[in-house]
Amino acid sequence: TVTSTVTDSGAKTITVTDSRGREVTLNLPVNRVVYLHPTLAEGLKIIDAWDKVIAVDNYTTNNVFFPNLGSLPVIAMTESGTIDYEAIITLQPDVVLVLAAPGHYDVDAMIAALEPEIPVVAVFDIYAADAWPSGIELLGKIMQKEEEAQEFIEFCRNIEANIGSKSLSLSDEEKPGIFIKVPGYTSDQFSSYTNEFAFIANLMAVTGAVNVAADLPSTGGWVENVDMEWLITQPYEFIMATLWDSLNPGVLGYNVQNTIAAQKYHTEMMQLPAFSASQAVADGNLYITDTTLTTTPRYFILMEYMAKMLHPDLFADLDPKATHQEYLSRFMRVDFSLEESGVFFYPEP
Repeated sequence: TVTSTVTDSGAKTITVTDSRGREVTLNLPVNRVVYLHPTLAEGLKIIDAWDKVIAVDNYTTNNVFFPNLGSLPVIAMTESGTIDYEAIITLQPDVVLVLAAPGHYDVDAMIAALEPEIPVVAVFDIYAADAWPSGIELLGKIMQKEEEAQEFIEFCRNIEANIGSKSLSLSDEEKPGIFIKVPGYTSDQFSSYTNEFAFIANLMAVTGAVNVAADLPSTGGWVENVDMEWLITQPYEFIMATLWDSLNPGVLGYNVQNTIAAQKYHTEMMQLPAFSASQAVADGNLYITDTTLTTTPRYFILMEYMAKMLHPDLFADLDPKATHQEYLSRFMRVDFSLEESGVFFYPEP
């Protein structure tokens, strides 16, 4: 829901409903933005509003997307959710953009600390199947970049529709089981996602797979510690191990020049006791991927990789690297060649 008004003094305002269902009124134009999650930084870049950012969070490190990172003030956040509110208040932004997620900062505490002087807007509902497109749409409204937002949404929806139209032909028996390993706080921790994260359920439905962790007890969709004994008894044909660059630097990412480190990490994953006796490893169906493809608006690139991994004959025409390159050129607006650098999925399906 969006309402635009003009006050007696001629000032324009906009009232938006954020991803938590809260109505927030902002003064237009929004020229000074502080955000607190790297996914929001990427969203602002997609809609060509990065020039309105006046400070970055300390988790935004992608110098390919954001070449001017070093010249902007940094708002310190900790894993436990402590935030430097004083720094935000000193900067006097027009809005603070946040992302509400389990195990992350307390959005209500942030609202109490900053409003009404500085409005707080939650973007990206991780419990919605269209989490990323709908969040980009909201950003477009806030930043008055609705055309740019719609261009990206159409791009994503076309990719999803292309894959989904083909996977519709698959019977339940043709949809393999997959276990997604998420690193957690350490690289050897076994975490995963349930289908409570609707975008994960959507990823499975569109690509033609079954999430073996779909119904595990979780904290809002995040399974912090998967029971190893349970996992060993589960039948599944594929493993997708996601990794964070902060825990495993130099394995995947834009600045990785070859697959040597990826091969080593892949071998280590294959040899883990929890995986080594699995059908997935026996069939050579363990893949590693950068977690940023799962939890950012780049999810559609992962969707293409997964579809090709799960059903190579059905999706032989997909070219995830070309799609990724188009994203970099059109929406990140950067001159970067994936032919020269960048590893995101190994082995390439």
